[in-house]
Amino acid sequence: MAALPAELNIREKMQKLGHMWKSCPITEKENYREQYMNLKTEYEQKLEQFMVDLGPKKEEYVAQLTAYKHKKQDFRKAVGDKRKGIQGTNTSGYTLYLQDNFAASWDAHGGGRENVPIVMKELAGRWKELDENTKLGYKARASLVNSERKAKNEMLVEKTVKVESASKEKVGDKKTDTKKAAVSKKTKEASAKKAAVAKDTK
Repeated sequence: MAALPAELNIREKMQKLGHMWKSCPITEKENYREQYMNLKTEYEQKLEQFMVDLGPKKEEYVAQLTAYKHKKQDFRKAVGDKRKGIQGTNTSGYTLYLQDNFAASWDAHGGGRENVPIVMKELAGRWKELDENTKLGYKARASLVNSERKAKNEMLVEKTVKVESASKEKVGDKKTDTKKAAVSKKTKEASAKKAAVAKDTK
């Protein structure tokens, strides 16, 4: 399999990797799932220890985390099904490092899905060995990317909310006009009946 073209953006690369995952043998998938479970367990243990280390600040942290989750839920609700253009804002410096180096490293290994784990392990090792200034550069880029995406997302949400509000107003106006038309029709019919009765009486 040929290496991923360097000009592909992250979304296109993820799509390519998704196709590769689907074609992976079951035994290889199980190996990745096992690695995932090990990393998940490690994360949960570290999170538990982190909460313990917070001490008296734990309640404040939990409150902030809960507020963030609620804000995220409101964000998703506001966007609804119109999420086209919404981008994640949790890009890390390591993610950008992978984007910059994955294609070249994979190509150097001859491509092929069997080399993906080797490349990822190699890049992880190289990332750990990077000097702090270089890492800070990647982290600064990631912060800038996230800030730009957040600003664009907020603009998109605001635009979406305005469009939905305008749409609801139009629907409301249409219903009001329909009700007015119905009332006007009934009024005319009543007037016509009264006029007919008056005429018969005479």
